[in-house]
Amino acid sequence: DGLLVEYAKREPLETRGSMQTKAYTSRSAGSACANLFVGLCMNGKLYNGQFEWGFSFTDICGCFALPAALMVPVSLLLIHEPAASKTSYMSCGAYARVSWELMSSQAFLFVVVFQFFFPLISQISTTAGGLVKQEWAHVHNLQNQMFSVFGNLLFVLGLSLVKKHFLHTSWHCMLLVTNVTLWCIDALFVTLTVFDIVRNQYFYLGETVLVEIPAAASFVVSTFVMVEMADDGNEGLVYGLLSTTMNLGSPFARALGNQIFGAFKPSLSNAENYIK
Repeated sequence: DGLLVEYAKREPLETRGSMQTKAYTSRSAGSACANLFVGLCMNGKLYNGQFEWGFSFTDICGCFALPAALMVPVSLLLIHEPAASKTSYMSCGAYARVSWELMSSQAFLFVVVFQFFFPLISQISTTAGGLVKQEWAHVHNLQNQMFSVFGNLLFVLGLSLVKKHFLHTSWHCMLLVTNVTLWCIDALFVTLTVFDIVRNQYFYLGETVLVEIPAAASFVVSTFVMVEMADDGNEGLVYGLLSTTMNLGSPFARALGNQIFGAFKPSLSNAENYIK
């Protein structure tokens, strides 16, 4: 990730952000393959699926160990990183001083606050989500994974749209529009399912597909700022700090959601309360 930021900083301003969208496009394509693998190879009775066959846990570990092992020679032989000249080396003290100046700046503080509170607030979710999906929408594993595959492909499409048309659009505007769109889509599907107007797994899973394009735009915009904040030589530090701060918001959001929705009666976590 730090190397990605370093390369992204070399892009001209007119196309800056293209490399990041390409990298996340590749990652999303890998996620689609993973969901396809789960839907087809882990849909047996062992995993409460619908197929009569399925891979054992040992088979799955072997399938994942093979590409992981291949990455070792690929990284050693195919990735070339030129050695830095001696004049470009920075002492530990100088590096610490430059990093502290960056982290103590007002701009960096505001970015850190945003990266923490954005997922903290936006990812607060009810404990009823899984049971609504299982008991009321009757979503099966295979359909869930197939819609996830399609959703990953739409996520790739969303990244491509940002790369081609929205690199110079206001980040404030994009975050506002994409997140309001996400909330409206979620409210529509959840409301119709909860109030027993439409309870169909394909309808409910439609949300998984529709949210991916605005979600892709919102995600990639929140990562663009990392390139702008990093100085030469501390790209990995900046990306690590900001991505860690962003990831810290999710467990705090889950904890808040559990506390808020745990106060509801009858319990939203008891499956018996969802059965007529």
